Amino acid sequence: MKGQIVDVSVCNKLLDQEINQAKKDKDALFGNLKCSAANDVAIDMTDNLGKGTMSQFRNFIAAMKAGKWQQAKKEGQNSAWCRQVGGRCSRNMNQIVNCCK
Repeated sequence: MKGQIVDVSVCNKLLDQEINQAKKDKDALFGNLKCSAANDVAIDMTDNLGKGTMSQFRNFIAAMKAGKWQQAKKEGQNSAWCRQVGGRCSRNMNQIVNCCK
């Protein structure tokens, strides 16, 4: 497909595959989180970072699993990833603390 024009249906299929893999990887790392907003953030971060790199966020993962949303936010913000992605990090971390009570 390199350099080829593809149909929207092909793009949608590839996107679905990517999302499904990110969900599987998130489940392997985080399990079933207590808050849907935290779950969505975990999927987004796992997709963005990849399972291997996401697995290195041990303190963030532990806080998310424990439902310690403020601690998860602090751990997420204290990362090179957060400094690199800027607004994406801020949105994700705020989503965790504002939607998970």
